[in-house]
Amino acid sequence: MRPIGGVFFRERDGIDARKLVAKVCDGGRVTTDDARAASGTEVVGFAVHPPRRGFWAIVDSADGALGIGGGAWSKVALAANHLGTDAIWFRSYAIDLALAVYFMRGGTWLRAYAGMADELITRLDGDGVPIHDSQPPRAAGADALLAAVAYDPGDYASGPDAELAARLFALHEALVAGDASAMRACFEAVPDEAISLALGIVRGADRGEWRACVQAAARQVIAAPPRMRVKLQQMTLDEEILRRAGELADTDPALTSLLDHLDAIETDAETRSSHSHPGGVALLADHFHKRDAFERALQCALRLLRRPGPSWSICNYALATLLKRSAGGLELDAVANEVIRRVESRLPDLGQSAVDAITYNLACVLARAGDAARALAALKRCREPTKQNAHPEQDSDLELLWDHPEFRSLVAAPPPAPPTAEEPDDEPVYQVPVAHAEPRFRIALAPHAGDDGALVDRLGGKPNAPTSDFAWPTSPRRPMDFVAQLVGKAGGGTIDLGDIHVLQIFADLEGDFYEPEGNAVIAHRVPCPAVVEPPPTVEIAPVRVMTLEPGFDDRRLRDENADEIEGFDSEAAHSHAWCDKIGGVAVGANLDPDLRDSADRPMRLVLELLSYDDWFLWALFANESFSELALEIVRG
Repeated sequence: MRPIGGVFFRERDGIDARKLVAKVCDGGRVTTDDARAASGTEVVGFAVHPPRRGFWAIVDSADGALGIGGGAWSKVALAANHLGTDAIWFRSYAIDLALAVYFMRGGTWLRAYAGMADELITRLDGDGVPIHDSQPPRAAGADALLAAVAYDPGDYASGPDAELAARLFALHEALVAGDASAMRACFEAVPDEAISLALGIVRGADRGEWRACVQAAARQVIAAPPRMRVKLQQMTLDEEILRRAGELADTDPALTSLLDHLDAIETDAETRSSHSHPGGVALLADHFHKRDAFERALQCALRLLRRPGPSWSICNYALATLLKRSAGGLELDAVANEVIRRVESRLPDLGQSAVDAITYNLACVLARAGDAARALAALKRCREPTKQNAHPEQDSDLELLWDHPEFRSLVAAPPPAPPTAEEPDDEPVYQVPVAHAEPRFRIALAPHAGDDGALVDRLGGKPNAPTSDFAWPTSPRRPMDFVAQLVGKAGGGTIDLGDIHVLQIFADLEGDFYEPEGNAVIAHRVPCPAVVEPPPTVEIAPVRVMTLEPGFDDRRLRDENADEIEGFDSEAAHSHAWCDKIGGVAVGANLDPDLRDSADRPMRLVLELLSYDDWFLWALFANESFSELALEIVRG
């Protein structure tokens, strides 16, 4: 049986086929090869299928499923994380061996399932995954986006091989059989780089005798002293067993024993490294909260509060859980008082926005407990209560305070600030002397809905070209992104570009775009009636149209010692020239002040962009005849 499978991303706003293929095909180079005929060795074909049953699907020609490496922070996990959605990876190796991995918003937290191919296909189908409708590139329908991607030898791997999948399957079978000792032995046989997948198998177990297996393993764990993490950023099997057993605990003493052990391991890891990512206790709290088991959720929250320097979100969560313990009045027992005491001790170390959120909830807890004086004192520390609740006067948690004279003044929205006279600009607009005026256009950028291939001066969209088979520029790693387009007078535009109809900038925004091989300038010297579709891995940036305002720079800024010219306000002239513009004088500390062409003649500024990104200044230069062009991308 040939391996089959795919990667499925849950549909949500902001996801499209180009964005998906750009995220998951990174590391390769998009080619003009036919994706349907790609061998899956030197060139891998990808088919991105439009949403069916709420999922996008990506199937490749290598062996049916894009690689997930060891699982945690793999390309699929990162894509799910960056896109804010869920991803599901599936591969069948044979009739009796298949693997499915669920990435809930990516990252390190995943669930994995191993078993017979038909069993997992049935599971996926039940979860709405369009497993039957997602074909490889050779059989994909016309509605699929196809891409052929070349990788360096050994760079493209499809994820767990059959040997590792078999080990994960053995781990799954031990769980199903309820054999705790065999489960531990199978886990030990998994290589370190795939531990997250093995943990995912334990986390995903949901049939057979898995409960008995987890409970038996947990008894073995707590019978010995806690085994602390060796690799601080990696959860251990003990932690996962304790967490799952905690979900199954049928008595409070049993849960307390499990929490003691789990908390000791996590606290040790967190103390030794702030990047240890402990999470079992917090996940248990969330588990109980979702099931309205608020007393148990509070037990978990209190463990987190007792750790050194708990975050503001933990403080706020503990108070919110207190509020859900019961309807009506709240009893301030030992647990509640410890929560309040620990939360109040953290307030001096937190910012005001965190203090606002916490003290509002603290006021709610104290009011529900019948302590109006302390509730009002807490509410006084919340500077903007209406940001926490738009109508505090209707918040039933604060009902005890509704008739209190101070309450309405505390929760009233602040009156609007009176209008103030516009202060005069301390720095008047720089007046460029006529004798030194250098013509320029100041650029204003505005969003543009509709035609993303309009023949206008703009950032983003799709490029115009003489024909639709325009050769898209590429960096050494991938097709470049389309950055900007200027339309010359020869092409019906406003800007004098000599015989150039359309001038364009491309750059590899995912790579070293500031290096020469990471960007390209294209000059079309003939009409450009065509609109070019980007390669499948290139996202289409939103269009921002340029509006050009005529004006002047002071050409004295070009003088090497401009700061020393008597009577010349160099700082004001620089400020005036510091803008997105066409023409004028290039300004920027790291720009070459005397850029020259191949004949050693000075080049002039065509375009300068300051606001395109937060770190770099983009400046395009040309010689007098526009036969040579040079793009400088430097720290601004």
